[in-house]
Amino acid sequence: MGITGPCGPCTEIHVDYLGTSNRSEFVNKGLHDLTEIWNIVFIEYNRQMDGTVSTLPKKHVDTGMGFERLTSVLQGKVSNYDTDNFTYLLNAIHKNSSGVPKYEGKFGENDWNELDTSYRILADHTRMITACLADGIIPEQNQKLRRILRKAFLLSENVFNNDRGLLKELTNYVVEHLGPVYPEMERNIAQIHQIVTYEEEVYKSIRQTAVKDWAKLTKDNQKLLEIDVIENPNFIGAYREITTTNPKEIDSKLAFKLYDTFGLDDESITKISKVLNLKFDPEGLNRELERIKFRSKGGNICSKNELYSTLIEEGISKTDDKFKYSYFKNENKYIFNDLEVKVLKIFQDEIAVSEIDSDYYCSLLLNKTNLYSEAGGQIADKGTINFGKDLFEITGLENINGYILHKGFYISRTNKLQTNAVGILKVNEDFRLNCMRNHTSTHLLNAALKKIKGATCQKASKVTDRFLNFEVAIFGAKLDIDEIRKIENQILGIIQNGQPVIINEIDSQKLFSYDFVTLIPGEIYPDSGIRIVEIEDNGFISR
Repeated sequence: MGITGPCGPCTEIHVDYLGTSNRSEFVNKGLHDLTEIWNIVFIEYNRQMDGTVSTLPKKHVDTGMGFERLTSVLQGKVSNYDTDNFTYLLNAIHKNSSGVPKYEGKFGENDWNELDTSYRILADHTRMITACLADGIIPEQNQKLRRILRKAFLLSENVFNNDRGLLKELTNYVVEHLGPVYPEMERNIAQIHQIVTYEEEVYKSIRQTAVKDWAKLTKDNQKLLEIDVIENPNFIGAYREITTTNPKEIDSKLAFKLYDTFGLDDESITKISKVLNLKFDPEGLNRELERIKFRSKGGNICSKNELYSTLIEEGISKTDDKFKYSYFKNENKYIFNDLEVKVLKIFQDEIAVSEIDSDYYCSLLLNKTNLYSEAGGQIADKGTINFGKDLFEITGLENINGYILHKGFYISRTNKLQTNAVGILKVNEDFRLNCMRNHTSTHLLNAALKKIKGATCQKASKVTDRFLNFEVAIFGAKLDIDEIRKIENQILGIIQNGQPVIINEIDSQKLFSYDFVTLIPGEIYPDSGIRIVEIEDNGFISR
């Protein structure tokens, strides 16, 4: 389990494929024929930061088994790679290679030339790459996936003597094998092919220059030979940055620059720090990333954490914001309902106060709201709260882990605003409608790009009441003027046809069964209550 949190005694189930004697002393010693298939943890304690443990009020059993290892036992095989989960792919690698012997299932010293190890790596990488791309994970946004792709390209060329298209061909076998139970693979096979082809072209182009540059650097520092620059050519720029500044350690700020400018993750930074014998703390990088994240939102990580903890300790419920969806269309006009709200907390300069005078900028924590916080690239709503003859003008919102602060100015000639005051919250309808139009246009643009160009990746978007900004990565040929006209005409046609915007609430099972749905890679979707926005027009689907 983790360093802190729930824990308890555990037991493991291992299978000895030889079964000739008692080999318990070799458990967890890395033998391929003595394998753990099941782990069971009896969770009954909670470990604190100081190392002390306390008994949990309820006890649980946490158990997990290795599917592929269990399959090997059931099929009477010594290795996962001897089961039908992999044999079809290992055979496909041999079929599409040139002058390479068949896979023989050798391990350790028996695999003296590491050919079978290369077979296993390429098979495993191919299956993982296919699944990731089918799920919408993009190498542009995931350096680990990109490194694994480049490792697969390197093996294809150097070991299996196929310098073009082997990985793309192997993905077909994975889709054929797993597609019946993994429909996303069958639906997205064209996207998988497009991205693999694009990444292979980029890999070949970079390799031509990276190898030459890295060879020059390794002459001066032989330790650099431990790093495979082909998997991550950004090591070159990162190495030059480090040696130029000549630091005593890779502190959090330098680590962030290596991450942000050169695309190195903590694993890559750790690798280069060891080669250069420099101290590096991955947790320091994570803290720096959190600080940057909060600073970009105009906040202070310490004060926000303290505020959140204080509200939890005081037993204050999180803001109920489901009312932001409480609007409907009457003929050709949207109707937005007002909402009666109660002021739970007033904050001035991040300090809780019991009352506030007129014309002071402050933040109100309400029991509920019908305004949008900033999310999905769309800026926060504006609105007003009427307290009788007095008014609170809302200029922005901030969501702190479910506690939504309404920021703005209190306007009154005579009264002070106090906690527990009750008022009527109104949405700025013109502002909301303009944001809605631009947000819908962003969805249409994204869908049109996917239809015209195939594999694309949304990198960023900004939706305001005045404009939309959409940043996208395209795999393959750049957009030409004819394609831009097609995209523009597609979107204008849908708008002119007056196609309705349909909003449904679905569960996660239905979500993953939909075709043409845009999912956010890495996002964890709830089991229920997922809002899906759809527009369809003559074969065009924005979802």
